Amino acid sequence: MASKRPPNPNTAYGRKRQREEYYQRKALMTPEERANQNSNEVLIYVIAVIIFGGIAFAIGGSTGLLKWLSH
Repeated sequence: MASKRPPNPNTAYGRKRQREEYYQRKALMTPEERANQNSNEVLIYVIAVIIFGGIAFAIGGSTGLLKWLSH
């Protein structure tokens, strides 16, 4: 059985193909698997916000953090 070549992420077609494959895999997941993946995505997002907030605070103090949060 021939396997598909992996899409080239450096082309628009490759990014589109990867995105479509991701949504197909997500549609085939059970509700429990989807909830687990969504919780992992939220966790990563929260960690990123905390890290960027810490950087904004380190650079601009509380004023810089508030300015970053307001945008």
